[in-house]
Amino acid sequence: MKDQDIYFDNGFRIGYHYTSLKCYRSIQEQGIIPYKIHKPELSNFFKDGIFTGIWIWTERLEGLSHAGSVIFQMSNKGEPVAVMLQVIYHVESLLQIAGYNLLLSHFGVMNNLKYHTGNEKARILTHEIPADRIKLLGIYDLGQAFNDNKAINFIDESKNKPYNIGKVGSGMLKKPVRIG
Repeated sequence: MKDQDIYFDNGFRIGYHYTSLKCYRSIQEQGIIPYKIHKPELSNFFKDGIFTGIWIWTERLEGLSHAGSVIFQMSNKGEPVAVMLQVIYHVESLLQIAGYNLLLSHFGVMNNLKYHTGNEKARILTHEIPADRIKLLGIYDLGQAFNDNKAINFIDESKNKPYNIGKVGSGMLKKPVRIG
């Protein structure tokens, strides 16, 4: 059973959200408050593809999809530490278009590396998520990788090939190099 199919009797669902550690610290007290989302997928529905809500993945991301989301958060927020959260939300907070709950297929690319291929599904929530419905699942510290001089590796599950984006600080983060 996929996570997006998990319902609670009272109309709640499980979803996943990535953000920075800095944002997570305020989320622990305030919960997740709707923010401006700018995604190309939204341009069919909203002017300039911008909507104020909360981006939620319907399933827990793995492999290249997960790594891409972590790196996107670090890059987008200018923070070396990203987190993955599990959230519980009510179906009434789902964004609806023409009476239907919006389900988005997402595509993500960094330097020709497609880390989201459209198989990853997301929803947008219109209401805040209280802190007591949020669970920390992972902390990803790029700063620690700099200190440890470790290489960052992940697997492209669609091709079953490893990618190495080099030792942190070596300049390889700009362009992934496929190996294998």
